[in-house]
Amino acid sequence: MIAHPQHSSRHKSAGQRSFLNEVTIQHGPANIIGRLLLAAETAARQREVFLSFAPLDELVEINRANRDTWRTLLPVFNPECGLFDSSSAFCILGRDVSGEVVLTQGARFYNWENTCFHDEATSLRLFYDDPDKWRRDGEAVEVTAPSARLIAGRVAFTGAHWCRPDFRARGLPAITPRIARALAVAWWDVEYTCTIMAKDVFSRGVAQRAGYPNVEWGIHLKNNPVGTLLTAFLWNDRKGIIADLKEFLGHFAQHGIGAVQRHA
Repeated sequence: MIAHPQHSSRHKSAGQRSFLNEVTIQHGPANIIGRLLLAAETAARQREVFLSFAPLDELVEINRANRDTWRTLLPVFNPECGLFDSSSAFCILGRDVSGEVVLTQGARFYNWENTCFHDEATSLRLFYDDPDKWRRDGEAVEVTAPSARLIAGRVAFTGAHWCRPDFRARGLPAITPRIARALAVAWWDVEYTCTIMAKDVFSRGVAQRAGYPNVEWGIHLKNNPVGTLLTAFLWNDRKGIIADLKEFLGHFAQHGIGAVQRHA
């Protein structure tokens, strides 16, 4: 079992250390992934955002403290609901120069060798280790996205991306989702990454900036902790993930820090 970093970043100085010191690339094209992580961290630091790993219970706390600008966190990222261990999930926090959290990103690993996204979502196993225990009254998921039945095997669900409003014009949505997908390949050797995105967020072009090329409608959440809403199903396979990382690196190498703005 791979032990991934889950060190707390509660103290202010943690954000000044490079999170790359805690990263070991175990799968995938090490040169591309390593260069991507370095370029992404450089882009974040030039925006005065310092990245570090943190346990997911801290992510839950940050979400609760910022409900005015952030929907309730999907149960996917709540360890209490999922009972997953630290080797199957990670959280990245971004702090400003004063040490305040201004950015979050998460990812969760699933081994769906004998099932698929469609079945896991509609059964609510995507969200809960014991759906009968955790489901709310009337909670359900309706899936109409055709590719949801194809997303199987080693899969990472990425998300929990939040950016404090005063940092939202800095191009950060192009950075941390790519870090999450790069780490998903490097640590979990995934075949696919996927996520869901609320319609109002999708309408602002966030999916395109985050580098998810495949979009289908949709995933309809009913009485979920995040509410009742229609979401887009976003996914990419391993080949597409690596191609996107290479493209990001190409723009970054050619145009420097401004390359991220082209994706943002």
